[in-house]
Amino acid sequence: MSYTQLSQNATEGSVSASTLLRMDTFNGHIEDIDKIGMYAATNQLQHRANEVRNTRINWQSYLQGQMIDPEDYDFMVKLESLSAVPEQRKALLEANSDQFARTFFSMLAKISKDQTVQYVLTLLDDLLQEEKTRVDVFKRYMEQRKENVWSPFFSLLHRQDGFIVNQASRIVAKFACWGSRLMEQTDLVHYLNWLNEQLRIPSNEYLQTVARCLQMLLRVSQYRQVFCDIDGIGTLANVLSGKVNYQIQYQLVFCLWCLSFDADIVARMKKYNLIPICADILCESEKEKVNRIVCAFFRHLLEKPADSQLTQESALAMVHCKVLKQVELLAQKKYDDIEHEDDLKYLVEVLSNSIHDLSSFDEYASELKAGRLEWSPVHKSERFWRENAIRLNERNYELLKILVRLLESSKDSLVLCVAAHDVGEYVRHYPRGKTVIEQLGAKELVMKMLSSEDPNVRYNALIAVQKIMRNNLPEELPAAAEALRNPQLPMSAAVKREPMLAPGGSGDFKNGNTSSSDDDVPLAKKFNVAKRKASPPPTPSSEQSSSAAAATAGASSGGKASAEANGDQPSSKKVKKEPIESNGIEASSSSASAAARREKKKKLEKEKRREKEKEKERLAAKAKEKSKPTVNKDKKPVKKEGKPDEPEVWRWWEEAKPSDGSKWKFLEHKGPVFAPAYEPLPKSVKFYYDGEPMQLSPEAEENADHDYTSKDVFNNNFFQDWRSVMTHDEQKRIKSLKKCDFKEMHRYFTQQAEERKNRSKEEKLKLKQENERLMKEYGVCTLDGHKQKIANFRIEPPGLFRGRGNHPKMGKLKRRVRPEDVIINCSKDSKVPKPPDGRKWKEVRHDNTVSWLACWVENVQGNFKYVMLNAASRLKGEKDWKKYETARQLHKVVDKIRIELISKSKEMRLRQRAVALYFIDKLAFVLVMKRMTMKRILSDAARCATSTSSCTSSIQRWAIMLSNSTFLAKTRFGTTMQCLLRSGSSKICASLWRIRRRATTCLTGLNTSILNAHLKELMDGLTAKVFRTYNASKTLEEQLDKLTNPEEPVAAKILSYNRANREVAILCNHQRAVPKTFEKSMENLNKKVEEKEKAVKAAKREAKAAKVVAKRQKSVKNKQAYEKKKAALRRLEDQLLKLKVQKTDKDENKEIALGTSKLNYLDPRITVAWCRRFNVPVEKVYNKTQREKFQWAIDMAGPEFRFQDTDSDRGTNKMQGGDDDEEEDEEEDEES
Repeated sequence: MSYTQLSQNATEGSVSASTLLRMDTFNGHIEDIDKIGMYAATNQLQHRANEVRNTRINWQSYLQGQMIDPEDYDFMVKLESLSAVPEQRKALLEANSDQFARTFFSMLAKISKDQTVQYVLTLLDDLLQEEKTRVDVFKRYMEQRKENVWSPFFSLLHRQDGFIVNQASRIVAKFACWGSRLMEQTDLVHYLNWLNEQLRIPSNEYLQTVARCLQMLLRVSQYRQVFCDIDGIGTLANVLSGKVNYQIQYQLVFCLWCLSFDADIVARMKKYNLIPICADILCESEKEKVNRIVCAFFRHLLEKPADSQLTQESALAMVHCKVLKQVELLAQKKYDDIEHEDDLKYLVEVLSNSIHDLSSFDEYASELKAGRLEWSPVHKSERFWRENAIRLNERNYELLKILVRLLESSKDSLVLCVAAHDVGEYVRHYPRGKTVIEQLGAKELVMKMLSSEDPNVRYNALIAVQKIMRNNLPEELPAAAEALRNPQLPMSAAVKREPMLAPGGSGDFKNGNTSSSDDDVPLAKKFNVAKRKASPPPTPSSEQSSSAAAATAGASSGGKASAEANGDQPSSKKVKKEPIESNGIEASSSSASAAARREKKKKLEKEKRREKEKEKERLAAKAKEKSKPTVNKDKKPVKKEGKPDEPEVWRWWEEAKPSDGSKWKFLEHKGPVFAPAYEPLPKSVKFYYDGEPMQLSPEAEENADHDYTSKDVFNNNFFQDWRSVMTHDEQKRIKSLKKCDFKEMHRYFTQQAEERKNRSKEEKLKLKQENERLMKEYGVCTLDGHKQKIANFRIEPPGLFRGRGNHPKMGKLKRRVRPEDVIINCSKDSKVPKPPDGRKWKEVRHDNTVSWLACWVENVQGNFKYVMLNAASRLKGEKDWKKYETARQLHKVVDKIRIELISKSKEMRLRQRAVALYFIDKLAFVLVMKRMTMKRILSDAARCATSTSSCTSSIQRWAIMLSNSTFLAKTRFGTTMQCLLRSGSSKICASLWRIRRRATTCLTGLNTSILNAHLKELMDGLTAKVFRTYNASKTLEEQLDKLTNPEEPVAAKILSYNRANREVAILCNHQRAVPKTFEKSMENLNKKVEEKEKAVKAAKREAKAAKVVAKRQKSVKNKQAYEKKKAALRRLEDQLLKLKVQKTDKDENKEIALGTSKLNYLDPRITVAWCRRFNVPVEKVYNKTQREKFQWAIDMAGPEFRFQDTDSDRGTNKMQGGDDDEEEDEEEDEES
């Protein structure tokens, strides 16, 4: 975005004019940074750039080696000659703008020498810095050529030379910010992900340059949301929490400040715990500019949110992190920056106002989340605990879990004292507090604190234990507490002293008297009533004695907690040592109620036994009914119970398609099903760090690595991402993955997996019913008045990204998808799906030009994930039909395209494209890369082309290189080499090999976008994937014609079909590993064949004997017996044939996956037509799911259909309507 556009935004209200000036001030005047602060911002890069500027390049040698064109040579020489005359150089560039862009792009594409690329990038950066409008010259040039302007620079981001990488990154940032048009979404996600990864690299010497690029991008409001979607804030927080210099602190906080202009982003910042991190920077930094940007960031956190609750939470968090004190100190100084003084005044005013109500629950929650507990008034307020104790249970006991974590991990004695006190107060004021605390493990932690070296910790732990136990304490306990508090005082002397209550307690002990509020009495009485209901009543005599003992203990100790634990209201008078008068009445009444309860329990047990017996009888009767044969006199199909009716088939292929490009008129659904909430591990399952157990926060525990810790890439990625979800304290403690011990966690999850496998029938039935309920509610949508199944309505839970092979991002965290990340798509007149309680969707759209129902961006690779319709739906069927029709149209022009491939051309770009297209056409390669680095493949291929004798020895090496290439194909290497040697492409490969020494990659500058754009020029709708579909379908049809024998039985025809399908799978490289059970299944199959062969021999003997008898004794009975034996023999021979065919088929397909090609690359009409020509039931080839998917083809294709003849189905092709736009949904060609 240009500076003019930023100013325009200021007038529209998105960015104020004063904000623009502040951005320039904070950024070292971003528009003139080279003149003012570049050396401070990017010192390493600029020092290296100065050295590069002094180098001289011999362009004449490049011209003689045909590495650059004469036009590029002339332009570069003129440009360098005018370096000392800026005005003439400016005129040259304006007059030759197209040549200017062409020269630089051509050099970046053709030249690979590091020194020359460094010079070209530095020169380009200087030219852009002189005149920012030159960015549009490059963009306009690439738009005219229909090429991606970012691809040449993105390819440089993966070079080994650090200067080239970061100089290219700097140019990309300028292109993105200074151009008239913003960066596209996919390119932006790719670039921001790269910056994110560079920030995470430890000891990155170009870290300031990376941060500088990020500063430029985040000034543009449209880029900020995308940066947040890829978890950029988490990366910034992670880097700032480590040890970085003040310059990096300034730059990254500046990025946070830019992000904080958006109120929605400010709300998302809450989970990253940025306030403690920035507060530490503010308190420790001595640089004025760092303090200035941190204060500005804090002001945005308080000023921007529309939710006053969020503002209050942020203010209180700043107060607890000592921001107010630091800001008050800074406000006493004088500054030249008036706006900085204004920020300080604002912070002092807002933070002072936020702490007026010290007993508020929000203030307490903020203090607890900050982890910096102290004896503030809120802990001492009796009223606060009485009113808010139950609120600690909110959000699944979030605050209580934080309190427990502080008890376990904190080393600060003050924090431990306050935390133990708060646990006791919670138990005292919440009736079920004791049960909750025990389940969370707080009771054990408080008990361990009794052995602490700090006397204050021991004392507060003892008082907390007293409140947790809720029993009458012996009279020595207060004295023991005093002894624990003062170890130097003898126990006997301590007993004589008067005990004192902990700071913040609800009363104090004075002269044996206690005081308490009336609100505590009902809780104690409720607890005692519940206790009496849960336990059997004692005998009157024992109860009297215990009551007397309790009264004695209460009188001697005079402790308030004793009276509370007994459920009685404390009074200022001393308790007399005599039994309570009502004791006998309570005992008798409780005994009667106990007898009634026992009687009721017996009745319930009897009723349960009767119900069990009835259930057994019912099941036995049902089993008996099933064993009886079903008699059906009318020979009508018997409908089985429990199975719903089959849904009506929507014959959408007979309807007219809309011509306006819309895919539906009405769409309604219930939205996706989110992953269930994380269940914390049991307390018995520990995580160990450096040999010591450590309690992790819920988010860190959920994303902890349980296994797969053998690969360095996996470990590094995991540890970086895992630290980003840790709390501040966890990040300080956990520094090395090698010291982390996940063995107990891994053992626990393995055990859980085994338990899931060994579920009982009842549990499996219950789970099945729940899945059916979800399927019925969320797995179906209404599309244009018809019910359609949804394919993937469940969102996967968070976990670790594995990837295929040695994926560079393996080990990264796949974060939990929340409703705020999901975009919903439905029709305007439908009922919008309801998000989970208390949440909202990111956006609700009504776009009928796309087929997805919901989408979100996954954080690992920044790709969109979609909720799509089932494969049998109308939209998927229409897309399949169009795909196969496009492949059929390719048959008309494929010969022309192939002739073009072997045509001679001196332009290296065209020769590279020809090689790539040859691989796609002949070898069915899949293009899945953003740049094609074919150096290692073509190197050996070219050597084979120049020397036929070396071909055989190089096949194996060629195979290895091919398997590592960006083209995904790993099969038929011998055939591949022969094809290369027979074709004209071998000469092209050889020429590419000759220039290899002067180029890092043989196919530099060629990517999928360029290739597909060229293919669309050859034929409308043609892409690289269409070649794969065409060759697969054509191969199947030709193989079926070759292999099928009309006279063979159905089993032999099925074998022929599978063999034809296998040829397609080999072409498309659909391999699989040999199944583990293959040997055993083949052994069983061989046994069956042997047994069947013996049965056939026996049947032959019996049939022969029956034939002899029938000839000798010509009677009707003997003839019938012979016919029966003959029929039995035929039946056994058919069964034997099927077993042998099955054995052959199984053995031939042990390493080949037939399903992928059958579902995604083979026109189903070929299969249907073959079945009808040769009387093979379609059910033998397609299972039920596949028949539902290809119902349109089953209904449409007749026996006369031919894939390579577009006129063969003119009378049966019922598809109608206009063109269908290309969809942006996920590719279907994922290989097995």
